[in-house]
Amino acid sequence: MSIDSSVDPSVDWLAHATERKRRLNAQIQQALTLLEKNKKMPLPPPVEIPLPPDPEPTPKPAPSVFTKLIEYVPVWRVIQLEVCANHGVSLKDVLSDIRTKQFIIPRQEIYYRMRHEAKMSLLHIGMRMKRDHTSVMNGIERHAKRLEKETKHVS
Repeated sequence: MSIDSSVDPSVDWLAHATERKRRLNAQIQQALTLLEKNKKMPLPPPVEIPLPPDPEPTPKPAPSVFTKLIEYVPVWRVIQLEVCANHGVSLKDVLSDIRTKQFIIPRQEIYYRMRHEAKMSLLHIGMRMKRDHTSVMNGIERHAKRLEKETKHVS
């Protein structure tokens, strides 16, 4: 018979466990007695905290015609119109086959913004701009390089 070295043979473990159980039961009984006594005592009334009065709602200004129109115009169309207005060219010319710098730069900016702001695919941008998706991809890259050069010159 081997004796486990972690167990002290001089301690009466059964008596120790029995005593521990008796003390825990006494604590539980004492807690239950306190709970029963507290049940008989009436609870104090709840304290009512006065709420501040609701502020008067500020009247909203009447929406303008443009604000109403934005709800019905797709984001990609707004991008097209904004870029054309900023560059002083017509959308018809940007969508045409004219390959002058005056129309290429706004066209590439539209590609870039439609891709990054409207989160459109290359195929969908190509369909909206009457171009192949590879032309769109090339235009996005060129516009990104142009933006990179502009930020380097500014800083």
